[in-house]
Amino acid sequence: MPGPQASATAIVVARLHPGTRPEAWRMLDSIAGRAGGRVTWAADAVTLATLTPEAPGDWALALDGAATASRRDLRAALAAASRLPVALESVVGGPGVNLVHRDVLVDAGIRIAAVDRFDDAGRGSRRPPPDGWACRSVVWGLWEAESTPPAGSGIARWLPWGGRPASGSLTLTTVDLDADARISGAVLGKALGRFHDRRGVRMARLGDLPTLLGGEGPSRSESVLRAA
Repeated sequence: MPGPQASATAIVVARLHPGTRPEAWRMLDSIAGRAGGRVTWAADAVTLATLTPEAPGDWALALDGAATASRRDLRAALAAASRLPVALESVVGGPGVNLVHRDVLVDAGIRIAAVDRFDDAGRGSRRPPPDGWACRSVVWGLWEAESTPPAGSGIARWLPWGGRPASGSLTLTTVDLDADARISGAVLGKALGRFHDRRGVRMARLGDLPTLLGGEGPSRSESVLRAA
């Protein structure tokens, strides 16, 4: 387990609208580049199949209620993703999605799952994360990270330092992008602007989290039931 973090860590996950076309993604990626942010792009397997052949970057599989309804459905979604030209080690659960079949995720090589909320907050972590990091490892080889809503409400949005992450904390923000690329670009730029060029804030990607948390996890051949 790593020691206390001197700087705050910020991760922005952009959930792409189903059916996002390459030209729309390129515009969003350009906006992200101008904003200086490191973005993790999340999409369903069909959208990923359209985008990933020509789109470098950090990618995650977006899982909805249908993909996680049963072990069989989850395996099918992960199998479809495994045929893509990029290696996926991250998944992002949609609103209200509970990732209860964690062993299936580990079997597929998934190392980090971003969720809107922990499905059972009282459940402890086998490998305690640093203070201020809403993460937990409840199955060997898999970390879960809880995201927070994008900043922009209340008095904080009127302050120049509004929403600044606390020193040593982790802020994982997930934004849902609209089918209209112009609207999505504004939303994404605002989310990244909260952290870009902030003193004491380092930007990371979702795929960086297992390493930042201090463990590489087992290979796919190791038992998913092995204790940490």
